Amino acid sequence: MRNCLCIVIALISSVSRGQDVAPGRPASEYLAEADRLADQRAWARAERFFAQAERAFEAAGDSRNALYAKLGRIRGELPRRSVADVSHQLAEILELTLAMTDDRIRLRCLIIKGEVDEDYDADLAEQDWREALTIAKRLNDSLWVNRANAEIGITMALQGRTSDGLFMIASALKKAEDTKDLSSVVRWSSVIGKGLFQFGRPEEALKFFERAIGAGSDVDELRFSLMAYLGKITALTKLNRVKEARELLATTLAVAREHESFGYQAELLRQYALIEEADGAREGAVLRLLEAVDFARRAGANRVLAEIYLDLGRLQIALGRQKDAAGSFRAGIEASRAIRERLLSPRLLAQFAEIEMAHGQLAAARDLLEEASEIAEGLLAGVWSPWVKSRLVAVMDSVFLARLRLEVKAGAGAEQMFPIIEQARGRAITDLIMGRGQGARTKSLGVKEGEQRISALQARLWSVKGPAPRRRILDQIFRAESDMFAASLQADRERHSKTIRRTIGLAELRRSLVAEEVLLEYVLDDPMSTLLAITRESARVIKLPSKSVIKQNVDAVWRAIQAGQEPTTGPHLSELLKVPGLELKSRVIIIPDGELSRLPFEVVTLPGGSRLIDSHAVSYAPSATALYLIRRQTPLPTNNAVLAVAASPDVQPGQGPAVFGKISREVYDLDGSNLPGLPAAKAEAFAAVEAFPNPTNKLLADADATESSVKRLPLHDFSIAHFAAHGLLSSGFPERSALALRPDSQDDGFLQGREVLNIPLRASLVTLSACNTGAGKLFGQDGVSSLVRPFLAAGARAVAANLWQADDTFSLALMKEFYRELALGKFKAVALQQAKLTIIRRYGKVATPKLWSGLILFGEGAEPILRRR
Repeated sequence: MRNCLCIVIALISSVSRGQDVAPGRPASEYLAEADRLADQRAWARAERFFAQAERAFEAAGDSRNALYAKLGRIRGELPRRSVADVSHQLAEILELTLAMTDDRIRLRCLIIKGEVDEDYDADLAEQDWREALTIAKRLNDSLWVNRANAEIGITMALQGRTSDGLFMIASALKKAEDTKDLSSVVRWSSVIGKGLFQFGRPEEALKFFERAIGAGSDVDELRFSLMAYLGKITALTKLNRVKEARELLATTLAVAREHESFGYQAELLRQYALIEEADGAREGAVLRLLEAVDFARRAGANRVLAEIYLDLGRLQIALGRQKDAAGSFRAGIEASRAIRERLLSPRLLAQFAEIEMAHGQLAAARDLLEEASEIAEGLLAGVWSPWVKSRLVAVMDSVFLARLRLEVKAGAGAEQMFPIIEQARGRAITDLIMGRGQGARTKSLGVKEGEQRISALQARLWSVKGPAPRRRILDQIFRAESDMFAASLQADRERHSKTIRRTIGLAELRRSLVAEEVLLEYVLDDPMSTLLAITRESARVIKLPSKSVIKQNVDAVWRAIQAGQEPTTGPHLSELLKVPGLELKSRVIIIPDGELSRLPFEVVTLPGGSRLIDSHAVSYAPSATALYLIRRQTPLPTNNAVLAVAASPDVQPGQGPAVFGKISREVYDLDGSNLPGLPAAKAEAFAAVEAFPNPTNKLLADADATESSVKRLPLHDFSIAHFAAHGLLSSGFPERSALALRPDSQDDGFLQGREVLNIPLRASLVTLSACNTGAGKLFGQDGVSSLVRPFLAAGARAVAANLWQADDTFSLALMKEFYRELALGKFKAVALQQAKLTIIRRYGKVATPKLWSGLILFGEGAEPILRRR
């Protein structure tokens, strides 16, 4: 405790002290020191020097410099004042003759007002910063040109133009690093970290906060950035590193109190409440939040206030205080509307709508949810990156679920529910498919250089051993990715610009289905889940057990499968398939939600007692719209050529003969020297090639199965692309999930999801015969971010992938049968069904569901591979 106190005292003193200016010195010396601190954004420390300069200039009758110093003094007072009052005061100063005629005075006023208005009115802040940018350019002030560009980016992000804003901030951050503008590096790294955190990426956010702290560590004025330390505390709390968060919180709160920073005290008290909630002390958490409300009101920080009220209302609901919660949500909505806040507003509106629904006020709830949906849609339209879009959909999950609950409560039919589900379901992949163009994707020089640097670093992971060296390389990879941030955003922007989003209607979808198909789209929720059962002839809404009950049953089935047992699915999961007329159909298309993404439906017992696989061919899709677009938009090659890649590492010494269940095609760590060989991989690739004899077939095996060899091929000419390799699942960074091919001098060997998006495909089928390629992190209604999605977005009509570990030897047997059935001209989903049934009959009890049920087909399953020229 004594050591912690010493640290706090040391930090406070380091933040408080400045370079002393002797009393009685010329006003210009006070102003010079104040400006030096202001350039480092150390406004609190500069305040007393600005005040001294202001008094000295006034005494000397120098009204121009007195006003300039006054502006700095006002900015230093900001933490103790209301942002609304300061904004109004600065607006009045801008009308003064001096501010109208003196560019330096006006620029300083606009800079301060722009920072103030970012917490008050983002639209107004953008106007401030755009005028400041014009003046900085006129003055040829490169420092403030770059700073103004970044601040414009911040205002754009606050207005919902998230990707535009991030691009501008990231570009400015790179320039700030090049020019050693460290205070900007600290600020903008913290801003990017906060944005990543809000989009559900705490791991990356933490790295940016630590980067901000590191950038300021050698500069006295930057050594303790409240913004960076607050961000680090939020990320640590989210990552359940509560002990570290609590210790850092005590230090940071002491500094905020020393400087009477009302806004930061409010935010830090909110973090204190979240930590207490994690410890089970809900009552204590409520008290902390009420204290935070007082500080946020004193600061006039409406955005912080809205955030606090969202947490407060949620906790009050958990404590059974519905009336108090309604008041909190109402107050939060008022605060967010005052600043036209986009990220918190939809969730506050949805929470308040839930309370209105509970009281039977359906019309009021509908109005609230329509407002929330419009804001959420605007946010989604402003995001370029598919990976960020997935996370944004997850953040807005409560909005979509509230809309569906309202429709269920109102007794709506499939016609009303379908467009609500499809607004968010598989949104990222659906938008990518809508914007897909054929032909080569061009890359900027920045992206190419960044990818080469990252590739070189990742190549080292094949051979380096030991946690410390590996951690250093991973840190270097993160830094390289950060440096490439702006360039990669620009690539996302170009892809996004091609997207013309359209919503398909239920009638349009039904016409796209064939007579033998039924499409089942699930929505899991408590206290009741819902199923849309759609055929060419009809569409109906079916009520299902609660999300909690379904999750419990899916967990039990998953555990049984992983244990090598025959699962008993039970009546609750059987209800998932209790669809009138199902027995009249032969093919089922599943669009899962939540925990159902982990369930291979083929193992589910039908109400009659048989398993679904015995009577139906099953395929899966990320959304009904995505399936419709795949069926309508992707042209097929006519040569039926096969690309087969067998990327087995060299067999390790002492590796014995392969038997079922002994060799898993999974990478647990990016350490290539420890990967087992895959003896069956080459035979599997041969099976794919031999099933479709063609002079243009291509087989890459052993040392030839490199990433660069694959990328050099005309991939759009192959009807089938088969990859037998180890698979890497990255739940924290889905875009890094990869197939482990062979490295060479040009590429690291990891064919990552973000790289796949740039590969032009027209394949009828891509087979990812590796572990976990069909699994990934769940992002609410957007679904699972797996390796399947980038292949579908790149142009594949269907992707076969594994939900879990793939056994090397059993995969060979299953794949041989799968390709044999495809060569007979059977539809892809039917071919996979028949291959599994053949294997089950052949191997009997040895062929447990763990070995065959994890391989599932995503995308278009209702067509054959063979096509006539």
